[in-house]
Amino acid sequence: MLRVDLHCHSNVSDGVLAPAAVAARARAGGVDVWALTDHDEGSGIAAARAAALGLGMQ
Repeated sequence: MLRVDLHCHSNVSDGVLAPAAVAARARAGGVDVWALTDHDEGSGIAAARAAALGLGMQ
């Protein structure tokens, strides 16, 4: 069974961690598929995607 988290925020909006660090934390927690859902901002998507793919996530 896949573990999925479709609601994550980074320091691009109201989170604390950088997008790549959010991906790493999700992976360390056993998440297979995740989505970065920063408020009103998309500038962290490229870094988040690259980190997630590098960690074997979708």
